[in-house]
Amino acid sequence: MNKNEINENDLKVIKKIDIVRERIIKKAQKHLLKNRMKKISLFFVLFLITISIIIVLQNKFKDAEKPTDYNFSIPDNKISQNINDRTNKPVNINLTENTEIRKKELDNEPEILEKTENILEADVNEPETIKPKQTEKTDTLLENDLKIIKCKACTEVLSRKCINEQHKFSIKDTPAPVIWMIAKTDNLPQTVKHVYYHNGNIYCEVPLAIKYPRMRTWSYVTMKNPSHLGSWKVQIVNDQGQILKEINFIMIP
Repeated sequence: MNKNEINENDLKVIKKIDIVRERIIKKAQKHLLKNRMKKISLFFVLFLITISIIIVLQNKFKDAEKPTDYNFSIPDNKISQNINDRTNKPVNINLTENTEIRKKELDNEPEILEKTENILEADVNEPETIKPKQTEKTDTLLENDLKIIKCKACTEVLSRKCINEQHKFSIKDTPAPVIWMIAKTDNLPQTVKHVYYHNGNIYCEVPLAIKYPRMRTWSYVTMKNPSHLGSWKVQIVNDQGQILKEINFIMIP
């Protein structure tokens, strides 16, 4: 073989070696890229898991306030029946209803009445034992008294906060005005009522459970019909029928 032929063969072999080397390098680069992508995705997944754990822990350690949200809507037929059945009553209507029910219960239990009379007669003979008991009861009532710190009418509630407070609402734009409040008490659990009045007549009652010493809670009633236009009043009433707060608003077209 001539020197030229040998050189040509060498060049061909070198080219083939270069091609094979380039292929090997490309495969190695692809493999490295795959490994890097796997590591990056693994790191990203771990990052998301840690963030979710931190959010869960933060929510657990936050103030455990659980608002109760009620959507209370009554058809017009039931409204007219309720208005016809119920006449205009004074402010302490719950107290009078409770006393009437209690009187009926006492009439059906004569033995209990006799026992209470005997106890009262015994207490008259021993006045010293009555005074400390009465003072203790009054003290506990004062200590466990439920208070409404704030009460507002607004368009909506976001993050348990009252948004856009106002006293005039439209059945087109804001058909469900929210009655929002902050309640504070040492006597748990308790229940308060939002008693809705429409043009002086009772419309509905919404019970709200108070489960925490300081709690934000709210209620709302959907008002879409023209019969809902007019003046509205909401009274916040405790278990004993006492009116703790009162708020007024108007519904317009």
